[in-house]
Amino acid sequence: IPKEYYLKMTSKYQERRDFLVQELEKLGFECTQPNSAYYAFMRFRNVPALKGFSKPIDASIFLLKEIGVATVPGDNFYYNGHNTDYIRFCFCRQMPQLQKAVKRLQKLQEYNAETALKQK
Repeated sequence: IPKEYYLKMTSKYQERRDFLVQELEKLGFECTQPNSAYYAFMRFRNVPALKGFSKPIDASIFLLKEIGVATVPGDNFYYNGHNTDYIRFCFCRQMPQLQKAVKRLQKLQEYNAETALKQK
């Protein structure tokens, strides 16, 4: 496979990563910029709609059921689930799908911690 193929692929993933991380940060998520991954590990404690959830699995289920976006609870990636502040978003999808996900995630602004927890 020619080197240009990998350069083009790297560029596409960087574009997707930058887009998704920037949009998630606008909603209150915090991120340590991933350098060589196809997912973003996002701290959700400052997102008003999600800060009331004590476990990442509850935040992930809310995002799936109410917002229509699938995530992976971050405590699955820590020894004995010690860190409960993160969820993982994958950005290895095509840009139109990421844009659609961001549009759905913007619905988080319609919730606060109390109203989100009532949906649980």
